[in-house]
Amino acid sequence: MTESHRPPVHSPRNPLVKEFAPAQRRKAGLVFAEGERLAREALRGGWECERLLLRTGWEEESPAAMELHALAVRRGCPVERLGAKAMQRLSDCETAPPAGVLCRPPEALSRLPDPLPRRMLVLDSIQDPGNAGTMVRTAAAFGFHALLAGDGVRPANEKFVRATAGACFLAGALSCIQDGRGVRDALLAGGSLLYRLEPHEGERVDRLTLPADGPLAVLAGNETRGPDPAVWGGSIPVRVPMHGEVESLNVAASAAVVMFLFRRNV
Repeated sequence: MTESHRPPVHSPRNPLVKEFAPAQRRKAGLVFAEGERLAREALRGGWECERLLLRTGWEEESPAAMELHALAVRRGCPVERLGAKAMQRLSDCETAPPAGVLCRPPEALSRLPDPLPRRMLVLDSIQDPGNAGTMVRTAAAFGFHALLAGDGVRPANEKFVRATAGACFLAGALSCIQDGRGVRDALLAGGSLLYRLEPHEGERVDRLTLPADGPLAVLAGNETRGPDPAVWGGSIPVRVPMHGEVESLNVAASAAVVMFLFRRNV
């Protein structure tokens, strides 16, 4: 059965709450997609959904709660009702969210898409989950597939998931492969031009002549050290021109500018 017939869980000491508390769920590789919007996107998306949690009071009156419940039933995802204190125990936010979905990144994220997308954003060892999540969201908006490479943020990071605003759940939006050299080799073998974002080096992105509809990838490097030249040999350095004495842009801002210029079929 998809819906629990147990009474609502109110105590933060309840075994279910303890099982899905932040430290325990991270050990289990689970993500709490909290809030009405993230919960909806998780239930609509391609990640494995293990439990929909609805806060009592809200779930009894809100049409949005009824929609989430229907989505969960359709997916065979169990539903639990939690009181505010129990829901707060699971949350990273200051107030208890009205809803949340406990979900898990699918194994398919650890493989390169086949065939390779014709527009890709490769994030090389990006450490900040806000930067990484923002770039995944922007990539989805401009028709790029985002790939987390190297030793940076992983999909199960909840701050990353929140920063994507649900874009990480979209089918075909994201993959995660630590082997940067393998990613580079696959891209070059597939005929992709690989453009490496640099703060000062390379051609201005607004003056590049791109192939009409050829495959390409944009490489955004680690916030501090940039892309690893030993890994990303064969990539073409490009830069975003800036006015005045501004030294550089945040990596997420630079990636957004370049993806907008390189977008396809938006």
